[in-house]
Amino acid sequence: RTDARITTAAELADQQQHEAATPAVPEGFCVHDERTANWVVRKVVEARQYARHVQEWAAREVHRAKSEEKFLVHRFGHQLEDWARRQLESENGRRRSGSMPRDVFSMTNWPGRAAAAISGAASASTL
Repeated sequence: RTDARITTAAELADQQQHEAATPAVPEGFCVHDERTANWVVRKVVEARQYARHVQEWAAREVHRAKSEEKFLVHRFGHQLEDWARRQLESENGRRRSGSMPRDVFSMTNWPGRAAAAISGAASASTL
């Protein structure tokens, strides 16, 4: 009998992430003089600079994505809401939500206003 173990996808992803986060260090490396100490300091500084660069890039991308969403909702929100209302009314008012190839939409009654909502994988947004 063998004690073979099946690695799950999550375990494999964790292992790959750990390996990617582990910098390449020469075999048997140790700090023993100015040159090797400088190498470690240089690698630490490079890692910090890279982290700042990635954070700045991510902040720009989040801003871009939010701006894009805001534009699309402003430009097409009422049209999408009207379409969703017509789709649900075609079912004689029996349904409160419907499916689309990429998402689900639903209608919510607020005092004096009906609103369409798009429910995404990560979050829901109201138009």
